[in-house]
Amino acid sequence: MDEFKASGAKIAAVDYGSAESLKSALTGADVVISALTHTPSALQAQHLLAEQAKAAGVKLFVPSEFGDRTDRENPESVFALKQAVHHKLKEMDLPYAIFFTGPHPDYIFVPYVPSPVVERVASRVLTS
Repeated sequence: MDEFKASGAKIAAVDYGSAESLKSALTGADVVISALTHTPSALQAQHLLAEQAKAAGVKLFVPSEFGDRTDRENPESVFALKQAVHHKLKEMDLPYAIFFTGPHPDYIFVPYVPSPVVERVASRVLTS
């Protein structure tokens, strides 16, 4: 973390359930890249994260989409949750970018990912 601080990054602990905490941490950021895991609670936390990003003046939001395509008709399970975030971003008129990296990350990395950040309540946000 010292290396990030030395390069000018702002490091803040956030509570993903607190609008005030998120907005405070995101103020001054141009881009938010969400890397929350694929659990329902983490994906649902992106709604508040996106709302507060917009309120903080963020110019681009990148939802946690690193995996298989989610822009399909009649999505189910995690794909439906991710697609709900797309709809929210469109409704809010918040510019966003989605990166589909293929199905492999969904099957290879997920078993090795530690407990989701959102279930630990706090995380660090880096901005510069």
